[in-house]
Amino acid sequence: MVNRLALAALAFLLPLVALGAVSAQAPSEVERQIAQGEALFEAGNFDAALAEFDSAYALLEGDPTRYYLLWNIGQCHERLFHYDRALAYYQRYLDEGGPGAEDRATVEATMRALDGLLARVEVSANVEGASIWVDGHEVDVVPATIRVPGGTHRVEVRAEGHTAEVREIQLAARGTLRIEIVLHVVSDFEGLEPWLFWTSGGVALVSALVGAGVGIAALVDSSNVTARDRQTRSEEDRVRSAGLALGADVLYGVAGLFATTALVLAFLTDWDDGPPRGPTATLLPVIGADGFGLALGGTW
Repeated sequence: MVNRLALAALAFLLPLVALGAVSAQAPSEVERQIAQGEALFEAGNFDAALAEFDSAYALLEGDPTRYYLLWNIGQCHERLFHYDRALAYYQRYLDEGGPGAEDRATVEATMRALDGLLARVEVSANVEGASIWVDGHEVDVVPATIRVPGGTHRVEVRAEGHTAEVREIQLAARGTLRIEIVLHVVSDFEGLEPWLFWTSGGVALVSALVGAGVGIAALVDSSNVTARDRQTRSEEDRVRSAGLALGADVLYGVAGLFATTALVLAFLTDWDDGPPRGPTATLLPVIGADGFGLALGGTW
């Protein structure tokens, strides 16, 4: 590992100085990151070493010799038991290095050994192109066969507009497991428009006010009748009195109906785009042993 890192640092430095592929500060930064990664690797801090090598690899974008770092990155993943990712980086090392990649035979032998530590998971879903995530990392899209180290893993399938589905799996190395995922469409219902609530509440309020007025008129007319001789009351007076009482009852019923509707709509309304919340008043129906009425409620 140490000899390969030293060789990688030298191989990077000479082309960079000769070709001017990066800025004057870049070679020293690359050297620092490679040296830091080497020290962290030797100390057993493979996560931190991986970060240094990843950063150095990104810094050398466009340089033909940066493929050396893919071996180092693969070594870190192998020490972290990420055999599938290690195998992928070793393959990239061979692909980017081409026929002249150093120690090709050694790398290929390492890949064959790692392949024996991997299992295969065949993932399919009812949504074409849904993404596959394994242990928090996006790895492919369905349908696909993914390779994971033997053991326990968390496989998740995601697709836009659908609920994500998760499977906890456990399988041995060299084993094969098939998973069929059914994703469900997420409802795009985000709530009703606020104007429906305000309209229903307004109708309830107006109906209650008008009903109160008609009810008062009916009470006044009834009190006047008791003071007169009922025998001399005309048919027209009796019809008017009954009509006022009936009208008040109907208006109270309408007010109660719309107040109840407004109450239900309050829970179904998307208030994010509605008017700012402030003091509100709502008429609610009240049914008791002695009859039917309305109650005023609100928030402040």
